[in-house]
Amino acid sequence: MQLLGEDDEDGALDGALQTLSETAWDGDAAAARAARDSICAQLGVEAPKPGGVPRPAQAHRPDVAAGEGYAALLVNAARGGG
Repeated sequence: MQLLGEDDEDGALDGALQTLSETAWDGDAAAARAARDSICAQLGVEAPKPGGVPRPAQAHRPDVAAGEGYAALLVNAARGGG
């Protein structure tokens, strides 16, 4: 097993660090993903696949009708509801 940074003859680590420091990570999401993919390629690791992490499902509250929202939840809780 080779540790990252050992024997960096091709400069992959330096290139990845340069990309890492020069990227505006809080800017355009597409540019950030492209930079991430570039870093992965430079380091020889697989880039994450789009949609790879599912979003958590929203909790369904059958005792609260659609559109009633937070106020209805408070009333329900005050009445001892779940």
